Amino acid sequence: NTNAPGADDDATGIAALTEIIRLIKASNLTFKRPLEFHAYAAEEVGLLGSRDIAATALNGNQAIASMLQLDMVGYTADTNSHSIHLITTDTSPVLVRHLKDLVSNYLDGDWKEGDLTAGTSDHRSWYRSGFHAVFAFEDPQNYNHALHTDSDKSDRLDFTLAEIGRAHV
Repeated sequence: NTNAPGADDDATGIAALTEIIRLIKASNLTFKRPLEFHAYAAEEVGLLGSRDIAATALNGNQAIASMLQLDMVGYTADTNSHSIHLITTDTSPVLVRHLKDLVSNYLDGDWKEGDLTAGTSDHRSWYRSGFHAVFAFEDPQNYNHALHTDSDKSDRLDFTLAEIGRAHV
């Protein structure tokens, strides 16, 4: 119910998702399993969009190998740090381990792991429906306090952090 432009929450997640799709297409990549890309509505009011889609997948016995959540990926309080934070709350330890390996072997950043201390994101809907989920995020301990306010604008973002790994896809 506020004027919140959403540059970080969630435009950075949508931008990352869009860039992943563009790079897959530009590289003519193919996969053994089908990929789906989702952008959910109503996260802040109860994960409504993701909860509905995860429940539909569960009730339809869909074979889903994993879910990667990208929500807020463009803010850091420490501009000297370009760490990708891997959330351990409501995520699959196996996927967290795989994402650590990917970041360590293929990306220019480093990783840290930690719990969410407040709030959650759409990965929770999938994890609680029994699917493997992983969540890469900004710093959960020192997150962007402009989210959900009229200060959530692009001038607060660290585009280097948001771009980690782009050249390696």
